[in-house]
Amino acid sequence: MPNKAYMTAHTIHEKPYNSLIYVLALYMLIWPIVATLAHHSPPLDVIEGYVWGINPQWGYYKHPPLPAWITSAAINIFGKHVYILMLLGPVSILVSLVAVGWLAKELLSVKAAVVAIFITTTSLYFNFLIPEFNHNVVQIPLWASALALFWACINYGRYRHFVLLGIVLGLCLLAKYSAVILYAFILLTLITNKRARVHVTTGKFLVCALMLLTIISPNIYWLIQSDFQSLNYLGARLGQKLDWLGRLQSGIEFILAQLLANAVVLFLGIKLWRAHKNGLVKNYNWDENSKLLLASFIVPIALSIMVPLISGHPLRDMWAMMMFTTLGLGIVSLAPKYFERFYSKKWLIIWVVFQAFALLAYVGKTQLTPYVKGRISRATFPGPELAKVVEEDWNATTQGLPLLSLIVTGKQIGRAHV
Repeated sequence: MPNKAYMTAHTIHEKPYNSLIYVLALYMLIWPIVATLAHHSPPLDVIEGYVWGINPQWGYYKHPPLPAWITSAAINIFGKHVYILMLLGPVSILVSLVAVGWLAKELLSVKAAVVAIFITTTSLYFNFLIPEFNHNVVQIPLWASALALFWACINYGRYRHFVLLGIVLGLCLLAKYSAVILYAFILLTLITNKRARVHVTTGKFLVCALMLLTIISPNIYWLIQSDFQSLNYLGARLGQKLDWLGRLQSGIEFILAQLLANAVVLFLGIKLWRAHKNGLVKNYNWDENSKLLLASFIVPIALSIMVPLISGHPLRDMWAMMMFTTLGLGIVSLAPKYFERFYSKKWLIIWVVFQAFALLAYVGKTQLTPYVKGRISRATFPGPELAKVVEEDWNATTQGLPLLSLIVTGKQIGRAHV
């Protein structure tokens, strides 16, 4: 009788898409469970989003509303369970991988497409930072979907793709205003690339723009009515202007942080370069699709670096999380045949070890912070205990009247409410 483990491995080898079960298990089970066990209280941004979502609005003083809506909807549907909150980030990554996978399927062989998906998950932005569901994380699936739809628009030219692109671009702005960088990339591509304009008629462009404006217009109206609170907050968050040396330093530090966050992809890129140098890869596949994929993260990063250089305000590393959704796919598209050899048991084991290390590093970060820094970390904050004390004091003072709202300094209101 055939060995069951052998049959499973054989099935995965014969049907490459079956290997994605490892990715599904990582994001739907392992990351949410580990993050839930590692947190005594939910991450700060998750709590903040929940508090905002209690009273749905078209904008909040710091950010657009979409992440708060999602957090609030998840709690209202599934209840106040930390696991549900910890599932939001991994689900966002899975959605982005679906978009990347669809685009990979259109461009590459099945094995190369699967390898591209696995490589994408090695970015720090696709593992270590995902439990904290916030505006940066929400943008990741939206950027990935927008780039996949943009590719479909310029290659197939179907109206439904333009409609969907407009909707996704609108949602992207409702996630975070840095979506304007994605808008700039798309417009620059259409302006500078004649081939990209072949299927983009005026009517299709206007349909896309109409859907975009329909989605974002309530938030724009809210911004005007609130005296641009969110933008004023951004200005305050950016801090004081830097001198020219500080601007250059900020740009360099930003680039180095992105290289570190995507160190595995950088390593694979170096391996590809060495393979090309040694004759294992004769020529790079430098076609229009590869150029577009590489430009889809190079151009946004370049535009981001211009912020400190021109405005004098420093960048924050995490603001680039969503810009690397097509990085793995772009690298693989340069030499698909070469990267098919990474579809093997050896590299799968290496991937598992890497993800295990990321999980252990996350647990270490959440649990060791109090010992290293000598203070309570966000993950170990006694939120449930605080909530119980507040509830007991309230009931003792009011003889059990319902506690409708709580106003205190700092973020304790959110921690107590959750």
